Amino acid sequence: MNAALRGAIVTCAALLGSCAGVRMRVDPEHLRHVETIAPVGFVANHFVLPPTSVSGDSTAVPEPTDATGAMILADGIRTFLGALRSSERFKVFLPDQVLRAKSYGQFPILSASNTTGAQLPDGAWRYVTPQDGEKVANLLEEIDADAGLIAWWRFTLDAQASGDVGLQTATPRAHLRAWLIGRDGTVVFDDEIEVAGDDAVPLYNGRYESARVPIVFDDVIATCAVRLAVDLSNARAKARGE
Repeated sequence: MNAALRGAIVTCAALLGSCAGVRMRVDPEHLRHVETIAPVGFVANHFVLPPTSVSGDSTAVPEPTDATGAMILADGIRTFLGALRSSERFKVFLPDQVLRAKSYGQFPILSASNTTGAQLPDGAWRYVTPQDGEKVANLLEEIDADAGLIAWWRFTLDAQASGDVGLQTATPRAHLRAWLIGRDGTVVFDDEIEVAGDDAVPLYNGRYESARVPIVFDDVIATCAVRLAVDLSNARAKARGE
């Protein structure tokens, strides 16, 4: 792994490890022309740690059996893109249209040995950042899309009920940072969304069954997509003077 890529991954991991306040930045002149969106990159935190106290303090360390961001995104990408399409506000490209593109090979792959905390979904997805504007522009030109969507996720569990034997359940929380890169390679939209869910994961002696975790994030991811679609649509309407 070269130094530039290593530095970019460290930056990604730092972002995924923090939950900044919700914010949005818009380039009205370019966003007003966006009708079609291609999903070009998804990144998530590696391990989803169990909470260790209702106060939110956590000293848990990852275990090989813990759920991962890739596990959640295995079905989560389909849920996310499906919810975006259901909003009927933009045409959203299918992943295969992106993954089969020759120019998508410009982007690097994160190896399984990466230990910085960032993880890609399983499959042919590659590591794409907002700084890859020229490469994204080449990809958009090839597949004829107006903008490329980069989605970075942080999946966590919040402590909930506790009893005589300690913590009993935890609920999901997703923090999404989403960028749209335009045909000229610049960022035309930058948004942050955080959603907490109600579905609970049982905890046993402070740990959980990893198979239960992706399921409880399904509604949370869909809600993030709906909110993103609303933010995008409203920002575009404002840019158009509607």
